[in-house]
Amino acid sequence: ILMYATVLTDNGMSFRVWFYDGTIRYLEGKHLLLFIIAMVTSMFFLFPYTLALTLIPIIDKYSDHNRFFNWLNQKANLLKPMNDAYYAPFKGVWRCWLGVRLWLLFILYVPTPFYSSDRPYLLMYIHSIIMVVFLFVQSHIKPFAQLQITADYKLKWFFAEFFNWADSFYMLNYTILASTTSYLLSNDTNAQHLGITVASLVGLS
Repeated sequence: ILMYATVLTDNGMSFRVWFYDGTIRYLEGKHLLLFIIAMVTSMFFLFPYTLALTLIPIIDKYSDHNRFFNWLNQKANLLKPMNDAYYAPFKGVWRCWLGVRLWLLFILYVPTPFYSSDRPYLLMYIHSIIMVVFLFVQSHIKPFAQLQITADYKLKWFFAEFFNWADSFYMLNYTILASTTSYLLSNDTNAQHLGITVASLVGLS
């Protein structure tokens, strides 16, 4: 919804259109309505949701030392069954990792529709660098905990390692995709818009 393309006319004028339908002006008419819906959804659903996932574990940790945090924690406990479902797979110190992951996707995805340059592969280079750093950190800390689904220690260890490596493997695939896309974009101008779109969709997923 946020992506646009610039159209040049024969008399030298230019104007922006919606990337997926060149007959619709950007931020005009039908697209304006879609843009407003997207912004409202982001501001009132996606952003607060991500912020809550990140802060609730921190609030819970310091609720005994701060009255305001204690009040917030009491409100957050109203959603305790849902919170436990989100945070149970992670180690205690890394319970906010899911929120951090979502912020990473925001950082990777949000600037993409607004990026305008004759060298779009630079954006994919930046994506690759960020993902390599994040992949290294995640592989080092191994945020997933041993789930209490069996009394067998070796089986619990196996599941924890499996989730940690599977998640890192997903990040590795994204890094390879971003690196490959940046190479294609730097050598094939016809692949520019396709490469950015594919990378954006994978990042959002």
